[in-house]
Amino acid sequence: MDPDGYVGQFDPGTGRPTGSVDVGNEPSAVAAGAGWLWVTNSADGTVTRIDPVTLVATATIPVGHGPDAVAVNAAGVWVANAGDDALVRIDPDTGAVAATVSVGDGPAALLATATALWVANARDDTVMRLDPRSGAVTKMIHLGGSPTALVSAAGQVWVTVAPAPPPPPATGGTAHFTMQDDFSSLDPALAQPPSTMVMYATCANLVTYPDKPARAGSQIVPEVAEAVPTPTDGGRIYTFTIRSGFRFSPSPNAAVTAQTFKATIERVASPQLSSPFASHFSGIVGYHHYVTGKAQGLSGVVARGDTLTITLSQPDGSFLANLAGGAACAVPPGTPAVPGGLNTIPSAGPYYIASYSPHQQLVLRRNPNYDGDRPHHLDQMVFTIGVNSARALAKIKAGTADYAVDGLPRDAGPGLESQYGPGSKAARSGHQQYFISPANGIRVLYMNTRRPLFSDVRLRLAVNYAIDRPALAAQGQRFAEENPFNAGSPADSNMLPATAGAADFHLYPLTGPNLRRARQLAGNVHATAIMYTPNVSPWLQEAQIISRDLQPLGIDVQLKEFPLDEYYD
Repeated sequence: MDPDGYVGQFDPGTGRPTGSVDVGNEPSAVAAGAGWLWVTNSADGTVTRIDPVTLVATATIPVGHGPDAVAVNAAGVWVANAGDDALVRIDPDTGAVAATVSVGDGPAALLATATALWVANARDDTVMRLDPRSGAVTKMIHLGGSPTALVSAAGQVWVTVAPAPPPPPATGGTAHFTMQDDFSSLDPALAQPPSTMVMYATCANLVTYPDKPARAGSQIVPEVAEAVPTPTDGGRIYTFTIRSGFRFSPSPNAAVTAQTFKATIERVASPQLSSPFASHFSGIVGYHHYVTGKAQGLSGVVARGDTLTITLSQPDGSFLANLAGGAACAVPPGTPAVPGGLNTIPSAGPYYIASYSPHQQLVLRRNPNYDGDRPHHLDQMVFTIGVNSARALAKIKAGTADYAVDGLPRDAGPGLESQYGPGSKAARSGHQQYFISPANGIRVLYMNTRRPLFSDVRLRLAVNYAIDRPALAAQGQRFAEENPFNAGSPADSNMLPATAGAADFHLYPLTGPNLRRARQLAGNVHATAIMYTPNVSPWLQEAQIISRDLQPLGIDVQLKEFPLDEYYD
């Protein structure tokens, strides 16, 4: 995982930058003491230790969930973990966590004075005074608002107090959802949309993506793992420490352990299950022997106590992203890998599948064993299957449904926006019910690099220069009424701007083809390219544009058309 944060050094006289050090994701606080700089990385659950003279990061220390503040005193380095409602003390000599102390709800600021340690708890409106050595709470002060920062001056402690946040949603009740089509599979190792929303509610993963807008929402964070590990041995070995407190839903009520995830990954990779995500783990040492029946398990996945070690045959920058994608959602050891999967596997996330009647109804109930920090306010969620968008709208208006998973009839949009949308009278009184949620999408032309034609990188570059991107975008726009994801603008890079690590290099022409450059790259070509396309708009028309654009390069494109469902198969 590439870090997005750094610590900058500035000349105090001129204000000019004089150096920087890369740290982790979402650095939230910095403190100096015991000969080092200490930086909390909120998204990673770590603290970076920096030598202030050489500007070298000498250690990355896992500390817990959501470290948001840090202070140093004679007893050590104190870190406030907002996700754990706790302080941890780091021994500055060894760099190890030496103690953990429970504090209030959402510790957001720390202050070390000569006689005390002070912590501001943002979510329960309190400030605590602690013994500076043991961390024992000696006094609690209620403020009536949310404390956000602390400072000491003239023998006094000062605290900034923001208005108290609104109370969390009331716990309990049932939410009713409608959907037209049934779920593809409710087995985490097989789940595809729309089943993935159920997996989000029920799954617990080693690492995951947070509920935040880009870019923060695309940064991997720990879930059952104590921290997101930095791979060792040249990027081949990932070592996870399993966080205690995660348990499966009633029956079996078992704890989630390192062995749980070893068994889970082996189940996903099992040939008997035929998971579309098995290839995500094909880089693990021992994969070939396991899937060919020469070994009983993956030798590259080792569980000892609360430690899970995964060894890859070669570095893979996408490995953590594959883990966070959800296929390795924890399932109880011994869950059989059967063709077609299972639909009611016990889960360790906020909810579990209480019942499922295919083509009729799915019921999710709150997992009483879940003690994580993801939302789980509702008692249960009921999905009624086989309800089209018109009936869904009628049910919501009648008060018998709360949300239409598949959306509502498009022609009803303007009236609903006027009556229930952001500018409506209902919204002004706090009762907005109609929401429009923009979503990013990307259309990509794939070239098969395993076949002789496009195994040549220069020919792939030539295609990028020859393609008429504005024409493709305009063709999609013609069919935007049928599907909004057909709309878009031409792109001159290969990655979405919201993707972590993406940069806009302005690689290719946006005004039309650059045939001169394309021919220089392609050279003397006389070849046939086979292109698969659905036989529906706008794909078919776009394929015809691509066929036209590649002819000047000496590439004859043969189009093979398929019905949409066959095309995806």
